[in-house]
Amino acid sequence: MKKVFLNWDDIESLVDILSENIETDKYKGLFGVPRGGLIPPVMISHRTGLKLVDKISDKILVVDDILDTGETLKNIKNDIVCLHKKPHTITEPIVYSELIDNDFWIVYPWELDDSEEKRDKTFGN
Repeated sequence: MKKVFLNWDDIESLVDILSENIETDKYKGLFGVPRGGLIPPVMISHRTGLKLVDKISDKILVVDDILDTGETLKNIKNDIVCLHKKPHTITEPIVYSELIDNDFWIVYPWELDDSEEKRDKTFGN
């Protein structure tokens, strides 16, 4: 599996795509899926004015970093958005920033330590 290391500029661009495509008048707030899904909704909140909430209820938009298998959110009835979607996911978001091949593993900047691999951007295993 090939790892793809993203930087903060990449995240800004992906969040911009989501923020521009969310119908903000449909939602009362944003819920971020712990752990990786916590940072994107903060950024989206700043761009859209939607408030962050600590639980899922009616008219709350659920935000995650990636829908890989889709198992984490398969039982969620609320609308879901994500930075990355993989083709094999069983959970369909209403909006995603980028479709990523099943053979790639995305490493977000909040998952990195200060390593050589980070500066290399991508590498194969």
